Amino acid sequence: MSAVGKVVHLWKYLTKTSGFSVTPGCVRAGGKVTVSGRLWQKKGKWAPDTRQRMVTECRYGKKAYTLRHGVMTDSAGRFHQVFALPQNAVCLAW
Repeated sequence: MSAVGKVVHLWKYLTKTSGFSVTPGCVRAGGKVTVSGRLWQKKGKWAPDTRQRMVTECRYGKKAYTLRHGVMTDSAGRFHQVFALPQNAVCLAW
């Protein structure tokens, strides 16, 4: 079962994420996880937020780690990236 936490948006425009998922939720050191979803921006109505760089952060215990490689949204606002996690085996909260 994947572990998904609250998404934090650090931008001056109103945005939201839909279909956000991280799979799998538990991995060993060096294991890979897939982060995917779709980013939207409020422009009168909700529209795909295209070509935006997103930063992924995971928490291990009480520490937060930002993954080196950011995710870039495509022309439809979708993002999909596979990451190798540097920490020891545990379940992560995103």
